Amino acid sequence: METKNTKQDFVRNHQFRQPFRRPFFKQPFRQQYNGDSSAAKKSRRIFINTDGGARNNPGPAAIGIVLRDENKNQLECYKECIGNTTNNVAEYKALIKALQLAAKYTRDEVSIFTDSELVVKQVKGYYRIKSPELFPLFKEVKNNERAFRKVFYNHVPRTNKFQAAADQLVNEALNNKLNNHSPTQQTSLSNKPWRIYP
Repeated sequence: METKNTKQDFVRNHQFRQPFRRPFFKQPFRQQYNGDSSAAKKSRRIFINTDGGARNNPGPAAIGIVLRDENKNQLECYKECIGNTTNNVAEYKALIKALQLAAKYTRDEVSIFTDSELVVKQVKGYYRIKSPELFPLFKEVKNNERAFRKVFYNHVPRTNKFQAAADQLVNEALNNKLNNHSPTQQTSLSNKPWRIYP
């Protein structure tokens, strides 16, 4: 005669089974970042023009960065002297700083524009990195990318209006250093927000 299993029988037969535990994963970089989370929610996508340059290559170098929100309004301008180095190192350091600044405003999409075709091809995987001094910077760029859902890299000519603004910041930083001013500064290119159409 077939008997029905009672609730007590079911519990008795399964009492030695271990409960399901979700496997432990380290928190992704985007959750570990200690930037301003409230500011990060203001814009879903931002646009950045970066430039880095060294006079006499190698020589005194600086970076310049211009950030804009998805409505094409200026968010921030940044310029900094980074010591004596090469043009390519300066371009990479500009990318690294740009991604760090971008994390204050979004975790979604970032579009970066630069006039260095070499750097764009390398970070997109089209060119191999042969220089031993560039590879650690490349890895740092890729690590900082993890703070965002998507990062796009675009090559633009130096004559581009907004790329010229980033280049202007580089020259201002180098000129300020020669005049014994502060080599690191967050600044504005104008008193009023300007619009940009990439």
